[in-house]
Amino acid sequence: MDGMGLLRKARYSQLKEMMSKLDTRIATYRNNNANPNELLLLLERETHNVFARLDSLRTTFTQMVFSVTEFQRCYLETLGVLDYIEIYRPRKYGQATTSTVAKCVGLITNKPNVVQDFFNAGIPVWFCRPREPGPFPHNVLNVVDPFEPSDFLCVDKPDHPSPTVYDGPLDVSEKHNALHRFTRSWLVIGDPFTHSPSSATHASTSRASSSSRASTSRLAQRPRCEYVLYMRRFFSNSISSLEASASSVWRSGQIFTFT
Repeated sequence: MDGMGLLRKARYSQLKEMMSKLDTRIATYRNNNANPNELLLLLERETHNVFARLDSLRTTFTQMVFSVTEFQRCYLETLGVLDYIEIYRPRKYGQATTSTVAKCVGLITNKPNVVQDFFNAGIPVWFCRPREPGPFPHNVLNVVDPFEPSDFLCVDKPDHPSPTVYDGPLDVSEKHNALHRFTRSWLVIGDPFTHSPSSATHASTSRASSSSRASTSRLAQRPRCEYVLYMRRFFSNSISSLEASASSVWRSGQIFTFT
């Protein structure tokens, strides 16, 4: 049936509109900069790849949900890099000024210089200082109770637990690198050429002598051509010649061997 395994057309059209506006903005940035930011170019390509998969690759519902969230993450990262390059970095270095505050999460820090940079950029910032006994030596306008995240956000564990992609500080680039590494490998089709030994082979291997294990170890270090294992069933008479050719190929320094 047409549309099975693909994103609903109405939702896809909304994402396409977002993608079109982002492309227009990136094109304008390219025209104004002879040496565009490398990270921005990588994120642009990744966003286009995810969007192309949403358009053409049929997946299960769970895979589709993850693909949509992957597009959202790539889109927001690309938009964040663009905003920083075009809006906030010039303000940070005094090339532009602002009297408004961006509607974003902002930053919590204990470094006064970071507070000044974010204030000049127009990004929300919270300055943490220790509360010492006696009169508080700073200008405090009001004391309020903090918001509880559980009152505004869903903090329940997911119905289908997912693997831990990253566990560490949130203000380091390794967090983003871990997310990108995972998203580039999560949707991988099973490899039909992966060699999985049978139970009989496994049993005979376990009873092999030390010299046989050493030979197997040397063989494992060489590239293998599993295709010949398949061909053996049909061309058993020519195996000896194939093995002879493989031996000569290996001695000549080429990378293909027949086992």
